Order: sequence, then C-alpha cells, then structure tokens
Amino acid sequence: MKLARSLLILPFVLAFSQAEALDGGFAPTEVKGNPDQKCELHVFPQDKFIVSGPPSTGVAGPLMESAVSGIFSVRHPELVEQFMKRSLDSEEQVHLIRASLYSKIPAFKNFEVIEEEPNTIPFKSINDIKVYKKLSNSASNCYAELMIMSIMYMRNTLSRKLYVYTLYREFGSSPTAKVVVIKAPATAVDAFPPKNEDQVESARDDLHSAFTESLLKAFRGKETLIGTASP
Repeated sequence: MKLARSLLILPFVLAFSQAEALDGGFAPTEVKGNPDQKCELHVFPQDKFIVSGPPSTGVAGPLMESAVSGIFSVRHPELVEQFMKRSLDSEEQVHLIRASLYSKIPAFKNFEVIEEEPNTIPFKSINDIKVYKKLSNSASNCYAELMIMSIMYMRNTLSRKLYVYTLYREFGSSPTAKVVVIKAPATAVDAFPPKNEDQVESARDDLHSAFTESLLKAFRGKETLIGTASP
C-alpha cells in the first residue's frame, strides 16, 4: 500500500520538478526591492509522510518493535512513518526551515517566517502553480510561500534516501507568482531509521540533517532569485 501511494505521487511531483525547464517564463525580470523592507514567507509544512521500498531482510537478530518508544523493525513501514511524524512534525519542520534559510541563504534574512497549517497540494497542473492565487489572505506587498509538498523515505538494496518535495512561490505585490522554484531533492540517510534504543537520538538527528540538506539543495543555484519579486 505504501509503495502504491508513493508511485502515484512520485510522477506528479517529478513532473513539477521539471517545470522550470519546461517554461522559461518563470525567470523574473524585476529589480530587487528595498533591502530594509520586511517580507513575509508563509511556510506550509507537511503532516503526511511516505515510506517506500522493500522490507529489510539483511538485519541479523530480532529487532525491537514499539510505536511508543519509537523503536521498530524496518520490516514495518508504518512504524517508520510514525517515527518520522514524531521526529519531524510541523513545528520541527518550521524550526529547521527558519534556521537553515536564515543561516545559509542571506536573501531570506529579509523574510519573516509565518507558520501556516499543513496543507494539501491544491494544484492540478503546472500552469495552476503560476496562476493560482496566494494560499493565505495576507495583504503584504512582499509575500512568498514555501510548501513542503511531500516527505518520503525511500529504501532500496543500494541506498536509503529522504526526498523532500518543495515548492517556493514569490509574489511580491503581484496577484500571481513571479518567481517559482520547484524541486524534489534527495539526501542519503545513514543512522535513520533506528534499529535499537541506542540509535534513536542519532537517527532523529540524521533525519533532521537530511531534511535541512534537501531543503538547501532545492534552492542551490537559485539564491539570486530570492527577493526579486519584491516591489
């Protein structure tokens, strides 16, 4: 069931990740606005997680399985999903986004991060992303959105990776998005998921690091676009 869900979502998001290549109209032409102006970055975290891949068959010995303590066998993807929900909830996602964007991408220092409720993807096509109105009722003239569209842990015989599907839309004072960045970066995980109690903390740290690195990968090479839609 988990694999079926991921296969349904993956083509949709991967198609979005190619949007910039399909339509050069996303490239902004506006001049950057007043650097002293405070902008709004509305963050929509994700509260649904996907676990995909075959169960592990190479782990020797019995593994503890407890949804309460967060220790589980990789043979049970639903427990991996529960661990992700507890370790990477909406509040933690926003915390990691705020910390990483402010410290690694200077252009975001001008943005105030505003947490929104976890949101489902309202877009039916790539064109919807460009023409769809703001997802909040903010009247700010320097407005942007960051949506975490999906968080997926994918395992195969060769690797374990965390995919973070991101959509950034910057409006400035326009009713439609002037800057769009759509990416589906993946980051390898080593300590996640944990196999015993001693690995829980390191697995949680690994998950947080992978989320942060995937987020930064989404903006890598696009830093000069941030703030260009400001009035």
